[in-house]
Amino acid sequence: MYVVRPIQYADLPALEQLASQAPVGTTTLPKDRDTLSSMIAASRQAFQSEVEQPGPERYYFVLEEHDTGTVIGISGLEAAVGMRAPFYSYREQVVVHASSDLHIHNRIPALYLCQDYTGATLVSTLFLDRQHKVPAQRQLMSLIRFLFLAEHRQRFAKTVFSEIRGVTDEQGRSPFWESLGRHFFSMDFSRADQLTSVSNKAFIAELMPQYPVYVPLLSAEAQDVLGVPHDDSLFAYGLLENEGFANQGYIDIFDGGPTIECQARMIRTVAESALYQVVIGDVKDAKNQDASSEEAGEYLVCNTQVNEFRGMRVESHVLPATTAGQPASLMLSAAEAAALQVNNGDRVRAVAQPAFPRIR
Repeated sequence: MYVVRPIQYADLPALEQLASQAPVGTTTLPKDRDTLSSMIAASRQAFQSEVEQPGPERYYFVLEEHDTGTVIGISGLEAAVGMRAPFYSYREQVVVHASSDLHIHNRIPALYLCQDYTGATLVSTLFLDRQHKVPAQRQLMSLIRFLFLAEHRQRFAKTVFSEIRGVTDEQGRSPFWESLGRHFFSMDFSRADQLTSVSNKAFIAELMPQYPVYVPLLSAEAQDVLGVPHDDSLFAYGLLENEGFANQGYIDIFDGGPTIECQARMIRTVAESALYQVVIGDVKDAKNQDASSEEAGEYLVCNTQVNEFRGMRVESHVLPATTAGQPASLMLSAAEAAALQVNNGDRVRAVAQPAFPRIR
């Protein structure tokens, strides 16, 4: 049984172990104990705070093997980026160069350094132990965050976005960085990657060009990877696409990976989730008695708490409401109810588990 819960101070050794496996380009999971400790402290403060509107809160969740207590993954939500330090992206748009005398009309793509996502919610830090990167666990870790967002909407912005890791080779070399960033930073990609994860990002504005970068001036190799996700990120990218996220012309300033976004209310898990009343019982018996029910199946479910948030995947059975105005009931086993820290009659939020994405 796997349960998602808020990260705790005691999870630091497990977080260090996960960070040691993270490849170059995973800026949100640095190999730095002090930074990881600060991440936990910020998350604990966020979960314990009364929040009426989104601010600089950072929420980190871990995936735990419930029976052993082993932490095998982490994911995060940053409520509103750019509130304490600038958050930069490249916006790609077309510049028109024309000459009526020469009858030439050229439309040239260019990259503009911007802070357009300031105040938006960032979906970040999805990483699982290499031995547990199975689709079901990766999907649970990614989507359970949206159930938390749906239940606590006031804590998050109207726009939600994610920066997908861009293309790098086996040595951690980024074609986009080599063609652009290296000329202004005088360092390799891995060093710049480390700096963005452990220090204030103001140096980006100080060193990056403030004028548009014309895409045709980049190397052919760099142009080929603009807005292209790394192979290892295709599953995560597909999960978010299935949730309604789409590219609106933004890319990461370091590796050129795609930035995708969705309005919070339109995220599939948010829009299709509902509140249910807990009924503790034998799910298999219920299914046998009503095998024709279209609402028997696998669900992602969470309790309605903040600091004691718990989420998991269950095989369940929905029972229709017996009283007008009351929610339908979701049947849980005693073990599942205990893991979610709920009792008979409590409310939970749940959504039918979607299909896994098709990797192109």
